[in-house]
Amino acid sequence: MAVKNYQILQRNEKNFAKAVFTGKVPANITPEQKVYGRVVGENDYLVIVQWTEAHISGEDWTLEIEVPAGGLYRFEAVAANSDMPVWNSIDAEKINIVKHFGVGDVYIMAGQSNMSGYGRDFAIDPPTLGVHLYANSGVWDIATHPLNDGLNTIYPENYEGANGTCPGLSFARVLKERLNVPIGLVAAALGGSPLRAWNIEEDGYLYKAMMRRINDIGTSVKGIIWYQGCSDANPDEAGTYYDRFVRFAETARKDLGDIDIITVQLNHWNSGRNPEMDRCWGIVRDAQRRLAQDFDYIHIIPAMGLSMSDGIHNNSESNVIIGSRMAMVTLKEVYGLPGLSAPDILEVKQVEDNVLILKVDPSFCMIDMDCCAEGMHVEDAEGLVEGKRLTHIEGGMRLELPRAITLPAKFHAYWRNESSNWMAKDRNGMPLLSCYNVDITK
Repeated sequence: MAVKNYQILQRNEKNFAKAVFTGKVPANITPEQKVYGRVVGENDYLVIVQWTEAHISGEDWTLEIEVPAGGLYRFEAVAANSDMPVWNSIDAEKINIVKHFGVGDVYIMAGQSNMSGYGRDFAIDPPTLGVHLYANSGVWDIATHPLNDGLNTIYPENYEGANGTCPGLSFARVLKERLNVPIGLVAAALGGSPLRAWNIEEDGYLYKAMMRRINDIGTSVKGIIWYQGCSDANPDEAGTYYDRFVRFAETARKDLGDIDIITVQLNHWNSGRNPEMDRCWGIVRDAQRRLAQDFDYIHIIPAMGLSMSDGIHNNSESNVIIGSRMAMVTLKEVYGLPGLSAPDILEVKQVEDNVLILKVDPSFCMIDMDCCAEGMHVEDAEGLVEGKRLTHIEGGMRLELPRAITLPAKFHAYWRNESSNWMAKDRNGMPLLSCYNVDITK
């Protein structure tokens, strides 16, 4: 697949990418002339790949070269009678130029509306040269909102007519700044899409559309950034979300290689208190949490408590935060660089009749705000009881309850479909991941 203007190619483990350029042989080419191509840096015009002879077959020429990570680059091709032509000279006829392409990392944006982008308000989230998008129109360009624009789409499965902002641009911009390589995004999400649309064993039509895009761009990818689950937070599908996501992830890694999947734990749904929906949202959020615990290629950040554009969609400012958090966990977990991850409940122990110790990884330093325990519940034979006082301790938190509890009992944190007013955070401001039905031990 020939490289296009603005395209980002996925680098390999050696920090190079195979780049293919093609074109038509000029009708007036002489028997002594051949086709040569080279790559130069766009910022400084330094030669990155020297003039290299292309293969000619009939009326077509093809040149396949290895290009190092970096850019942005410019490809130039000439018909000349020397293997060291001078660009813009009388003995070298220009026949092709490819501008603004680079070699770095490529990520697919998949999931439902909060990844396709429904943020509707003001936030500073600017486009950046070197953060590029393969759009639904089938064209590479500088990434700018709305990333999932359906205008002139060649992928009708994903058509939407009124998209806004999403986390993808913020995610890619942070990675470009930290990694110093271009970042490519591939739009593939669809508002309202259930997991079955991404699971090839069920329906899988959006998964198939995603794979069409990968075939069309002709490059491998580094990973998937994923925000989905609201449509599965219902009595029929919540309980199977974990297993079905595993099958989606395994299929993606079989088809795309050993990619990483960076996920977002659901924010909230301001629909009024509904006990059944509370539990469904708690089940899906806990499945998302456990997926990141159980698979080293799945990583997660929280979204709970961030501001909304409406009852279920994150606003533009929240999308910037979510994208930045996704980039931070990617830097840490995928690239092994300084970054951030989210604290998670590892164990809940009863140390007194009405006191629990919530253990997290000791690398996290938890903070409390006025000892607020809102949103943390224990469920035993007597029913639900909300926490009374939360304080930080080394390796976790201490939760006091207003009454004694009896085991067996379960612990829930920030699990309801409507968010709490405050959430426990670590010293970097990363909220504790939601959990549901965690066993309490003695």
